[in-house]
Amino acid sequence: MSELQWKTVLYQLRSQIVSGELIGGTKLRASHLAELLNVSRTPVSEALIKLEGEGLLVRDKSGFTVRSFSINDVYDAIDLRGILEGAAAQKAAERRLSSAELSKVQAVLSELDEVIEQGNTGNDAGAYDKLNIDFHLCIAELSGSDILHAEVKRSYLLPFAGPS
Repeated sequence: MSELQWKTVLYQLRSQIVSGELIGGTKLRASHLAELLNVSRTPVSEALIKLEGEGLLVRDKSGFTVRSFSINDVYDAIDLRGILEGAAAQKAAERRLSSAELSKVQAVLSELDEVIEQGNTGNDAGAYDKLNIDFHLCIAELSGSDILHAEVKRSYLLPFAGPS
């Protein structure tokens, strides 16, 4: 099995879950998905386990089920991301960043300003969203904490919690 194959399955299933194409309560079985996606069961199984780890699936006796999210789950995910990003910003500020580190975040902010000045936040929301995520991840990276950086990244995988 190639890494590309299971990642392709992972991205496809994650996208279907987050978009609502696969709704909460939907049963997923590796054998059925493998047939549908025209791949072997191994990459599907790997992707399902990863999605379980991300909190998008729940494992039961017969396979996996797409997790349902309540409005409170959405609020909690947004709150959690805010807490993690606040901690990252605090740690970054306490570290006394070098001018090179500050230049990284300033470059992202300049690009964001450019997109906003051009009025592209509506027409090209993808560019704005990507830069917004880049900014938040840059702050998390500048915290100097690998764990905090990884958890901020992971929080973006929760449906409706990403900065975009």
